[in-house]
Amino acid sequence: MSEWGKDQIADDDPRLKYGMPPSNNANYAFIQHMIHHLDDNGMAATVMANGAMSVQTNDAQIRKGVIEDDLLDTVIALPKELFYTTSIPACIFILSKGKQTDQYRNRSTETLFIDARELFESVSSTQNRLTEEHIEKISDTVKAYRGEDGVDEYSDEPGFCKVADIEDISDNRYIITPGRY
Repeated sequence: MSEWGKDQIADDDPRLKYGMPPSNNANYAFIQHMIHHLDDNGMAATVMANGAMSVQTNDAQIRKGVIEDDLLDTVIALPKELFYTTSIPACIFILSKGKQTDQYRNRSTETLFIDARELFESVSSTQNRLTEEHIEKISDTVKAYRGEDGVDEYSDEPGFCKVADIEDISDNRYIITPGRY
């Protein structure tokens, strides 16, 4: 969202712990707002444009802070043309304040990366969709990563999913595009 109202937000707004996003992009204002309102074991997910994974503006410093504070649980790169209102590819960020203490296994310092860009069924020349099988593959991978019962044990799958730690992400300049991992 461009012109999201940055000029109406105080520099010391407690929701913006990691910094003030640029006036032409509200992605990290929204992410920080969600983080601020999570309880100690809270988890939230949001759909973002792919630029949120790699843009090297002020957002990069904010993304670095979120990662270094171990709040990024999972990043899922989605196929292009999934949405009716835009053809741009998007991703899902799953944020968690309780990676050590929630009901799942301890995932501290870890982030799961899923590259689901090739998981789609073409509906038309301008529209793709995820089938139930695609959704199940993605969700079972997340469940396995968390250590949930009822799914196979997690293992990295080259070209599809990998667990990386904060040091790996730092080595990649805090760019969180799943294809890098």
